[in-house]
Amino acid sequence: MDIKLDPSRDDLPLMANTSHILVKHYILDLDVDFGSRVFEGTIVLFFGDGNHFKKQTSSTQETFQMESEETYTFRTAEPCHVPEMDASTFSPKMGYRESAVCGKGDQDAFGGDGNHDNQEHDSEISSSKYCCDTGNHGKEDFLLVLDCCDLSVLKVEEVDVASVPGLERFTKASKLAATPEKLRHEIVRDLMALPADGWREQLDCYTRCSKAPGCGELLFDTDNWSIQIRKMGVRTAADFPRAIRIQYKTKPEGQSVTWTSDQSGSPHIIFLSQSTLTSMSHLCGTRLCHEIAHAWFGLVIGARDWTEEWLSEGFATHLEEIFWAEAQQLPPHEALEQQELRACLHWHRLQDELRNSPEEMQVLRPNREETGHVSASGASVVKHGLNPEKAFMQVHYLKGYFLLRFLARTLGEETYFSFLRKFVHLFHGQLILSQEFLQMLLESISEDKRFGLTVENITHDWLECSGIPKALQEERQAEDCARSGLARQVGCEVAKWIRVNRRPRKRKRGKREATFEKLSADQLVLLLDCLLEQTTLSPPTLHCLQQTYRLQEQDAEVRHRWCELVIKHKYTDAYEQVERFLQEDQAMGIYLYGELMVNEDARQQQLAHKCFELVKEHMDRASAQVVTEMLF
Repeated sequence: MDIKLDPSRDDLPLMANTSHILVKHYILDLDVDFGSRVFEGTIVLFFGDGNHFKKQTSSTQETFQMESEETYTFRTAEPCHVPEMDASTFSPKMGYRESAVCGKGDQDAFGGDGNHDNQEHDSEISSSKYCCDTGNHGKEDFLLVLDCCDLSVLKVEEVDVASVPGLERFTKASKLAATPEKLRHEIVRDLMALPADGWREQLDCYTRCSKAPGCGELLFDTDNWSIQIRKMGVRTAADFPRAIRIQYKTKPEGQSVTWTSDQSGSPHIIFLSQSTLTSMSHLCGTRLCHEIAHAWFGLVIGARDWTEEWLSEGFATHLEEIFWAEAQQLPPHEALEQQELRACLHWHRLQDELRNSPEEMQVLRPNREETGHVSASGASVVKHGLNPEKAFMQVHYLKGYFLLRFLARTLGEETYFSFLRKFVHLFHGQLILSQEFLQMLLESISEDKRFGLTVENITHDWLECSGIPKALQEERQAEDCARSGLARQVGCEVAKWIRVNRRPRKRKRGKREATFEKLSADQLVLLLDCLLEQTTLSPPTLHCLQQTYRLQEQDAEVRHRWCELVIKHKYTDAYEQVERFLQEDQAMGIYLYGELMVNEDARQQQLAHKCFELVKEHMDRASAQVVTEMLF
């Protein structure tokens, strides 16, 4: 059954049965054909126990010096079933085919038009499709389900990690009597259990294991949203192979890898657009620090429910400034000044985001009390995940950032970051929910020092409501009254430009020119943000502004704000710079198209259509769709 989903009303389905099994490590070995725009190669996945085996901590004395002992509870995973098929219908050589949907529940989960009904069945994406029994008479194989799209899977096989030389410490004499399957399981289990200070050895072992030969092909099938893999005779997740190799290639028209003219196509974990590499190192540095922060929040610790994106993006946005200050080796007072300036920038962006986005997409925890709930197979959905505009929204970045900043400032920076280190250590390699983070944070602090904070009021005020939380509004009002030095300097410069703009075109004899201070890239962004609030700026003022700061040579963040000013005030002398930005910085310039159209100026609209015609074939599908809706 080919399920057709409507982006305007449907959510992105996640089929992976993470309740049963989790990918703990992976090794990529890919070749890139730049001519055909295809990646081809293999990925080796190393599996650990899923959420059914998740460590449960009711208290944390060892980690947080609380009153009671830390306890661990394990629950055996239940088998996920799939009807047995013969080799002619379900083969390891099989590519794409339509999967049969069977079992009770499918009629309920999908309407007659094939679309998923989000309001009634948010977490029940046809669970019986992956967990059903149609009369197998007890022969029920565990089915591994992995989320993917637009891939041609060529082969899936188990990896014989026991054949790798040099793994003596994982193949002790007591294990050699075990069956080959059990030995492979124990090797991967012990490899994953290496202590943190043995990461170099662990990484080397993973790499060598990934090059081991296969020891049997596995049955697989694919559909629009996932790949399903099973091994004949394996009934439970606990017995499923711990290391498998998938040979695949991407489709040039697919979305698994998107090729655009403003981004280098390469099989690296971090993709950097050329927009971040131009001008000075500041923008590149902060973006790199953001992606490095994901090594902890996003990779080492993930969100159990993908609707809680803030657990990844909010943390990375908050930590990027800490990392960037360390990278620059700034003294504490300068680091604090820089962070206060960045908070001003984020505040401006958040306000703009909230003004221009629907309320339902401003909520960090849209599933509310249903967060973390999945179907029997582990299937769930990402709210608004098929809406192309969601990819360009920053609410979960910015609102998540301000929540963490609020917690750190309220509880104390030293207390907060000390807790964060312990939290990462304790939850290393696990999937979490917001409640787990907040509960452990508050439990680590005595009640008299929590300032009235509870999991319930934080969740309600910050995670489950749209708009700006009251605590954040009050904090920003206080900050505006006592701005940091860097932000105050920008305020003084803004006042100078406002006076320049009000001055008659013909200066009086003897009238001195205004003297402007040199500003950093972040200060320039804040300056331009403030000037965007002005109703009118004259062409001479805009010309002087451009010349003073050499805006066309600044980084993409600065140039984007400059382009907004040019469009708002119809400064025709700089239209060429807008045109160049739209062609060379495609992803960052998406909403400039909307601003060009809103003004209802014929020349600006012509510029928008001209640029889109030049670049639309090189844009990713979501970007092109958003721009199309703006223009037509």
